[in-house]
Amino acid sequence: MVKKIIITTIFLSIIINPVLAYDVPLPPEKVYELPSEIQSSRYNFSVRELFTVNPSKEKSLDHSLIMAQNSKYVLAVTRETNQIYYSELGPDIKFKSIGKLLSEDWLNKNFPGSAISIKSTNLYGSKLYITVVQTENPKRKCAHSLFLLSVDISNLVLGIEPTLNDYNILFQGDCDRASRGLWGGALAVDSSGIYLALGENRYDWKTGKQISQFYTKDELVLKNTFNGKILFFDATNRTINKKPRIFASGFRNPYGLEFIKFGGRKVLAITDIGPEGGDELNIVKKGVDYGWPKFSLGRQYDLNNPSVKTEEGYSWGNFGKSSGAPIWSWVPSSVPTQFFQVPINTSLSDWSENLIIATLSGTLERLVVFNSAVIAKESIKFPTRVRNIALIKNDIMLVSTDDGRIYSLAWDILKD
Repeated sequence: MVKKIIITTIFLSIIINPVLAYDVPLPPEKVYELPSEIQSSRYNFSVRELFTVNPSKEKSLDHSLIMAQNSKYVLAVTRETNQIYYSELGPDIKFKSIGKLLSEDWLNKNFPGSAISIKSTNLYGSKLYITVVQTENPKRKCAHSLFLLSVDISNLVLGIEPTLNDYNILFQGDCDRASRGLWGGALAVDSSGIYLALGENRYDWKTGKQISQFYTKDELVLKNTFNGKILFFDATNRTINKKPRIFASGFRNPYGLEFIKFGGRKVLAITDIGPEGGDELNIVKKGVDYGWPKFSLGRQYDLNNPSVKTEEGYSWGNFGKSSGAPIWSWVPSSVPTQFFQVPINTSLSDWSENLIIATLSGTLERLVVFNSAVIAKESIKFPTRVRNIALIKNDIMLVSTDDGRIYSLAWDILKD
């Protein structure tokens, strides 16, 4: 019998489609004290803090962490301060610092006079792939540009104390003259190549000014930009930085990109953050347009006063029978980020092939997958913004938060 202890209030709901998501407006600068246990409908999770880059709970900087893993190691990278940590996968996960992910000398040579922000990482083989946003490029007069980089980590793969070397710039995105942050940058990698998802933040690319007061269905994504699209880089193409293919389009702020099993086959899945609501989970098919900004289940923003919503209510356009319609949506917003699919050989056996999705609204979303559909959702309250989530060796879950911490979640099944 598992002792049931609830130290914080848990919001729990299992709802059949359509979904009204649990929405908690949590300020990103706030540091939360987590309980020692949380519960879902089926499992009791013990919560333990493994690591922090912010022991003093400083609130003035972005301390959010993103993770990447392979079968031997898990890496953690600070998005704004460019620090990298690693741990072997074993009974005890203990993170060690490697220093700067991108060295100061390399940054000064390749990004002079600029600040950088790391958007996502993916560990595959002996390479760590990274998307980096460069800001304030004086030469190109850009507010932002996104770069795809690779770093050799062969020593780490071989089990040797890691060194980072052989930095390569694989791709440079469009020059974005808007002052607002560049969206997207999610990565997925397999033996065929690299998939890179870019967002579209609705500014005029020539003037940097807002196109109009509101987002409207007529403000189509320009065809001559990579933004709002998933790019594919063929692993066999030696000129990888020159010839990305447009794999799919119509994305606003894609944050999570993963291969999952769906309908009995391997597919590419993506979480896309909508405007006021309208967050989506999509199964990506080659050549398909996924709607933004022609269709949305979200509410339009007043760009001159973001706190004011239009009177048009939720959604515009009509997905109709479009093959780009989402397989799941959150209205109002849940702000989904990274996710993983529960394998069939884990002790989370009741959740086999379910998707566990981190959110910036302070929940872990469990989507129940059956055949070729998502049929239900459970929201598990987590009292802070969850930036990243990973399942390590099928028996421990890691979550990273915006206040610079990594927690482990171990579980026991609840008994009647």
